[in-house]
Amino acid sequence: MRDALVAGWLLAAALPSQGWAQSEVRVTSAQGSAGIVAALSGASPGTRIVTEAGTYFGPVQVSGINGTSAQPIELLAEGTVILDARGSAQESVPASASSLSISSSSNLLVEGFELTSGRRGIFLSACDSVVLRGNHVHDVNEKGIVVSTSAKTTVSGNRIERIADHSGIASEGTSLELLITDNVVVDTHIHGIVIADTALSPIVRRNIVQRSGVYPSFEGGAGALIENNLLIDIGGQGMTVLSPDAIIRNNVLDEWTWSGILANEETLNLALENNIFRSSAATVVEMPTAARATLDADYNQYVLGSQSFTASESFADWQATGQDLHGFLGPAPFVSDNAQREASAVVYTLRTCAAAVDHGSPALEDADQPPGLGAARSDLGIFGGPGNGWAASEMGSVDAGCPGDAGSDSADAREGSPDVRGPADGSSLSTDGGDAGSEGADVFQDGGTRILYFSEGCGCFATQATSEVLAVGLAALALALATRRRQNVPRRYQSVRTDRPSSPTR
Repeated sequence: MRDALVAGWLLAAALPSQGWAQSEVRVTSAQGSAGIVAALSGASPGTRIVTEAGTYFGPVQVSGINGTSAQPIELLAEGTVILDARGSAQESVPASASSLSISSSSNLLVEGFELTSGRRGIFLSACDSVVLRGNHVHDVNEKGIVVSTSAKTTVSGNRIERIADHSGIASEGTSLELLITDNVVVDTHIHGIVIADTALSPIVRRNIVQRSGVYPSFEGGAGALIENNLLIDIGGQGMTVLSPDAIIRNNVLDEWTWSGILANEETLNLALENNIFRSSAATVVEMPTAARATLDADYNQYVLGSQSFTASESFADWQATGQDLHGFLGPAPFVSDNAQREASAVVYTLRTCAAAVDHGSPALEDADQPPGLGAARSDLGIFGGPGNGWAASEMGSVDAGCPGDAGSDSADAREGSPDVRGPADGSSLSTDGGDAGSEGADVFQDGGTRILYFSEGCGCFATQATSEVLAVGLAALALALATRRRQNVPRRYQSVRTDRPSSPTR
């Protein structure tokens, strides 16, 4: 219901020319940033402000710009329009300056601008029903786009890069009905996307973040939905979750340096499902005991290499606690190894033979197929799940198949045991001891068996290279599957979650 309301409002904002007469105001570069301020200040509901190509020097700061839900005000760039927070003499920027600052405003669309040189690119404060779409923010001092104490904000289709001091997209204060979707965030100093303070049920969907991270809430927030995002080469934590009732599903995390998921004592009732984690040498999930007790992790794939963490609990032991009973270790499922580290969804299309195809939680509808490959149910990764509305053009070429023979799919009894499929080239995982399914040295990058660990000492769900634990691990897994009893039905089976819950509780 929540997504439907947001989508309906966004559609109205995106198509303002339908159903009423619009007045149009044009601003030229000769008028400068003062011309934009004047046009916005004089705008009435339904006004379209077209900013002509050129560079507009000096910060644009406005307040009290109010359209209506039926007649939003539009601020549009025609061609390349640069809002440069510095003056024409290229003087230093005031400490508080943003290229575009909007406060106490409502029902407004800002689209197509290039913003640079300020403390922040766009600063939104005490606003309602504002759409920031298709803008390019780069080379600013602190943060790219900031949404502060606002409601019904959509940040969509923007590109944010080279942020010197902090984050690409940030939510501060109390945020209600925040939607962050289809953005590309590259090269930020700390976080790619940060949702701080009191953010209730924010949605972070289909974003590409490279050399940054996702940080959904410092304190006071709850109910974040983080799905179908692609995170590449993160220089720290991939996602830092410090609030309860978050759902992290159908994401791909491809290389990070500290931990893929970092949690604290406030990270209760975290649902972690349908994700693909690939790391050559890092912790996967790091969380304290209290948060671990309420974790619901399943249907995740781990593509792991060697690393130096000391750990004492194997992946089989982890499964014995009831986590990731349908999760598995396996080779990279993508059509490309992305050796060039491209920030593109195309290279993360699944191979048709990959175990991740049709392996997602059966409780999730895959209503947007294609682009998902699976016919029966959701795929793992960014192209699966109910939020997988990537355009078909975002997918790479689907491979004709996988090399070798049929491989092993004997563990495909999806309920009660892990579905462990893999490439049919002798490197697939298998639970039946079949010769095509043995876990060989070619499964992972540098040979040897890679097992997932949970460290009791540091609370790190980590990886470690070992070759002796496989037999013990399989035995422990078999025992766990034979003896496990749950008192309650897992959250993922209580309902088909095609949207946000109406409240943070589940």
